[in-house]
Amino acid sequence: MLTQPWRKTVRYSSVVLVSFLVASCGGGASPTGPSGETSFLTGTWRGTLTITRIGEADVTGATTWTFEVTPGTGRQNFRTTIQSDNTWLTFSTTTSSVITPSPEPPGRIGTSGTYPSPRGCRGDFTSIGDVQATTIDANFVGVDCDQGAGRVGFEGRVRLTKQ
Repeated sequence: MLTQPWRKTVRYSSVVLVSFLVASCGGGASPTGPSGETSFLTGTWRGTLTITRIGEADVTGATTWTFEVTPGTGRQNFRTTIQSDNTWLTFSTTTSSVITPSPEPPGRIGTSGTYPSPRGCRGDFTSIGDVQATTIDANFVGVDCDQGAGRVGFEGRVRLTKQ
């Protein structure tokens, strides 16, 4: 079960991410195929994901994030594929990211989604941080299962470099 500070952190992160999403969403019809739009964010970024849990040693592992522009969003919304090789949080998922205040660096990046936990549940995460032309430095906050003990919160840091 999440402690009060964890619930506040996850709730706050979710509210901030939703604000990013609402602020950068465009109207109109849904895209039906690739538009050829590109961004400095488009492509593969590699780095580390460090997970911190209360009373446990930090665990750092490799991670790869691949960004594709979502057509018709002003190059601010992205389909994001994440591969984590962190030994505590190994997973692969596809979700979405948003950059603000403009499609050009520097800016803020928000990513939120779910992942298949190695402990048998569906985990949730939110990541918000700074994006530069070739680097991303963001928090990584979420909830996971703990082998029958219920949901457990964690926090961490993701640091990525454009490849």
